[in-house]
Amino acid sequence: MLGILKRLTGIRALRFLEIIQILLDAGASICAYDPAAIDRAKVEMPPNECLQYTDDPYAAADNADALLILTDWAEFSRLDLKKLRYTLRYPIIIDGRNLFDPWVMQDLGFTYLSVGRPSQHTSVESASTKRWP
Repeated sequence: MLGILKRLTGIRALRFLEIIQILLDAGASICAYDPAAIDRAKVEMPPNECLQYTDDPYAAADNADALLILTDWAEFSRLDLKKLRYTLRYPIIIDGRNLFDPWVMQDLGFTYLSVGRPSQHTSVESASTKRWP
């Protein structure tokens, strides 16, 4: 799981922390990446066996069951989606910021859940057998 953080304050920070805590309580393992707020995140939620941090978005996505986008850093919209597709164990992206075009994501083979927009699905079984060349 990749949780992408941002410099948040007040209610937005609480919601982020709530989402992460709900996922951890449900048994998820999370590897989080953020280009600017990792140090703060480590203070708010210290790393443990179920919550790790990395400085590389592709390392965070490596063999993950899904990618969760919680913020709209410009860097995220410039990710190499083909590389990301084959880095994930299952090409599932839950996009809370609507960074990507759902049809493009479907064409690239992602199951793409975009908040407030129709979802785009592909076959998870066939997708999970493909790896980055």
